[in-house]
Amino acid sequence: MADVTKPGIGGPEWGRLTVAERIQLCHEYAREALLLAHAATPEMRPKYKAIAAQWHTLAAEIEQAGGEALGGPLHKRSRPVTP
Repeated sequence: MADVTKPGIGGPEWGRLTVAERIQLCHEYAREALLLAHAATPEMRPKYKAIAAQWHTLAAEIEQAGGEALGGPLHKRSRPVTP
């Protein structure tokens, strides 16, 4: 079962994560979807696998964007720019 304490996409917690943390979380959600796929009925298994693939794709897109459009550098927390 998913950890309900993890940040949700688009929520305030998501915005406080570094880009690297967002990528890691997407991969974690993908792994959870694959675990659910293994326990699912034959009809649901491909759906969970597709969800896992989408999480991996999102992680790759975030990484490819380099975090620029997502609020900061890849490995550092965003902070205000001071002159």
